[in-house]
Amino acid sequence: MEELNNQPNKSDVFNEEEQSSFNILEWVFRFLKYWYLFFIGALIALSIGYYQNLSWSPYYVSETRILLVEKSNSISFMQGFSAQPGGDNSRSNINQIMLLQSYDLVEQTVDSMPSLKIDYFIVNRFTTRFLYGISPIDIEIISLNDNAYNYEYSFIQKKDSSFVIEVLQDKSVVTTVNGNYGEPIGCDIFFVKIMPTTFPYYKNLHFRFRNKESLVSEFVGGITPSIIDKTSILRMSLMSGNTERDKAFLDKHTQTFLNDNLAKKNEEAIKTINFIDEQLLYLADSLSSAEATLRAYRVQNNMYESGQFTASLSQKMDNVEERGKQLKIRDNYFDYLRNYLTKNINDQTIMSPTTLGISDNGLLSYVTEYNKLLLERNEVGVKNPLYEKNTSQMELIKKYLFELMNSVNSIFEIDRKTYNKEVEEISKTLRDAPDKERKLLDYERKFNINDSYYTFLLQKRAEAQMRRAANSSDNSVLQKARISSIVNGGDKKDKYTFALALGLLIPAILIILKELLNFTIRTEKDVEKLSKVPLIGTISHTKHKLDDKIIATKYPNSVFVENLRVIRTKIEILIGKRQDFVILFSSAESGDGKTYVSANFAGTFALQKKKVLLIDFDLRRPNLTHILLGENHKKIGFVNYILGDIPLTEAIVSLPEYGIDFLPSGVMPPNPGEFVRTAKIHEMIADLRKMYDFIVVDTSPIGLVADAHQLMQICDISLIVVRSFKTSKVTFKDITKRIYNDRMKNVYVIMNDLDKKKLGYSYGYGYGYGYGYGYGYGYGYTDRSNYYTHEYFEKEEQSKFQQIMSKIFGKMGERIKAALAR
Repeated sequence: MEELNNQPNKSDVFNEEEQSSFNILEWVFRFLKYWYLFFIGALIALSIGYYQNLSWSPYYVSETRILLVEKSNSISFMQGFSAQPGGDNSRSNINQIMLLQSYDLVEQTVDSMPSLKIDYFIVNRFTTRFLYGISPIDIEIISLNDNAYNYEYSFIQKKDSSFVIEVLQDKSVVTTVNGNYGEPIGCDIFFVKIMPTTFPYYKNLHFRFRNKESLVSEFVGGITPSIIDKTSILRMSLMSGNTERDKAFLDKHTQTFLNDNLAKKNEEAIKTINFIDEQLLYLADSLSSAEATLRAYRVQNNMYESGQFTASLSQKMDNVEERGKQLKIRDNYFDYLRNYLTKNINDQTIMSPTTLGISDNGLLSYVTEYNKLLLERNEVGVKNPLYEKNTSQMELIKKYLFELMNSVNSIFEIDRKTYNKEVEEISKTLRDAPDKERKLLDYERKFNINDSYYTFLLQKRAEAQMRRAANSSDNSVLQKARISSIVNGGDKKDKYTFALALGLLIPAILIILKELLNFTIRTEKDVEKLSKVPLIGTISHTKHKLDDKIIATKYPNSVFVENLRVIRTKIEILIGKRQDFVILFSSAESGDGKTYVSANFAGTFALQKKKVLLIDFDLRRPNLTHILLGENHKKIGFVNYILGDIPLTEAIVSLPEYGIDFLPSGVMPPNPGEFVRTAKIHEMIADLRKMYDFIVVDTSPIGLVADAHQLMQICDISLIVVRSFKTSKVTFKDITKRIYNDRMKNVYVIMNDLDKKKLGYSYGYGYGYGYGYGYGYGYGYTDRSNYYTHEYFEKEEQSKFQQIMSKIFGKMGERIKAALAR
């Protein structure tokens, strides 16, 4: 006989730690086993996701695009309508962006859009829909209290021309107001007039008043301007659920931005026109007076032409007066410039001297640079570092302008003295002329001076007006506002995906916890990992009728009996003979199935027409005796024989329906542990070997008492029965470790009640039978090869936790599957 349980080498020392292995296919089938949990979890999760998506409202990005011109040249009109390049008005893109987001510019846009002061919307059960531009009513605000902005208002239209306004706070009605279309109505917080529009009326119509500060703050914070890469195109966008309002605002704000740019370009022309109008206002009276005096003198003296001498003097005087006119214009401009610099008007540009025909390069460069810095400063905020920098540079230019005016003042004084001297010389010469002619010439000279100056100013004003009319904004609208994208378009899908993932994850976690919290042996791999004791065979999970105790003789072709035949063949090979051997059956714990397996194993031997004896050697709990002989059987057995009360043949009971003989234990000895160690036990087994071909011994669980250890020494082979999903890993490991260390020979393990369906997968042996092995669970059967076993044959002892888990994952699963099947 081959010795299979030898002492190991140092390299084969019993592993104290359980080795871990992971079979992904097994886990896949385990999950598939509970498919209904995943189905229900996914169904519930998707329902929750659907309910959440009912409150989903789209948020769109509305976008407009502006083409920026980074550099533009202002046109200055001089005498003779000649165009000269003005100052460089280039603005950085950053300044343009900051200008678009400035509070003042947004405020101008909001002020120009009265429709923004009221939000109209429909309140559905889950969503809100805005009605900008398509509201069925138009509200004219007469007066509002500051508290009016804190409420929401519900508009309910009646069948006639009347309606009801409900004032809501936190969805509760505070007060109601009844009114008619076209009539002023109100309460202590508002006073308005409401008119119907051509748009259809909606139920659940609501509105609310918006104050200017909240609107401006909302748009200032919502506007997102940016420059498209490698271009001078500015993209300005808004994001909200009120897309029609956003598009209208963007178009209006773009126009405000362009108008602001055009106003800055026209500012110089407007200043020139205003300056000329002021001069013309004073000059008109002098011109009218001079013309009236000249006309009256000519009529009185009948003198309509001056003499030749006086005519030449008059021509000379006209030339001198032309110079005087230029000096006067220059003096007036310097007075204007000095007044500007003295009053420190920092938010207005300086009128260019070229518009009045003053060609001083130094003065022109200072004025141009000053205006450029002023425009750049106005485009940035006060907190911007460029603001202080530009301000300091402007103050420096002011200083230079004062110095320039002081330095040229002496030159201007010489020009004035020269002019006055020439005028005095001509006037002295004229005094020598005839008195009447001299006076006529003097009147004509005064009139011509005023007329020429007046005509010059009119010409310059016309030039400024032409420039203003010809100006256009440096920037232009490239694309009107439209919806460019949806921001939360993927939220619905994300909610469904998250809900579905959660609905699948929770059942998966429960299944994993169920598997990880199961500390019992489940598969052959568990036996191989936990023990050095070899696994000799596996018995599949089967079902049998309640009235069948030993099915081997009644159903010899069942899968269960085929499993026992395989184990029997392996035993015959290991022992080296086909009869005359004793087999011992024990288990790690109570309820592992050793009694049922041993009884049917004896029935399997009986199929060979051999003499088979089944011995109930479980002295403490003789379940085999109670099952085969009944509760009322007389307590007569081999214990009575050992004690000398009866002969051995009298203790043996014949069971012809199963084809075996049965030897019950009889009365319980006073000390079972010591009783099995007596020599008479060995003698009895030796005598029985002579009487029977096969002897099957059902003994106590080896994990509970030591009876089996003593009997293993007199048996040919010992089989330890472990039950799938029942036997504790810790108990089995301790028992097999002790057996291995005690060098017990010919000890093997049988895996009992292996249910592939519990593991989540199944396979067949080719017999065409369904199989499983249940101990009173109540499973149904479909053909003659599947039967229940008697519930008292093996009683499974479960912990409270196992019972709870069995109820949760057993009964619930069966009910759900039955409901789905219906």
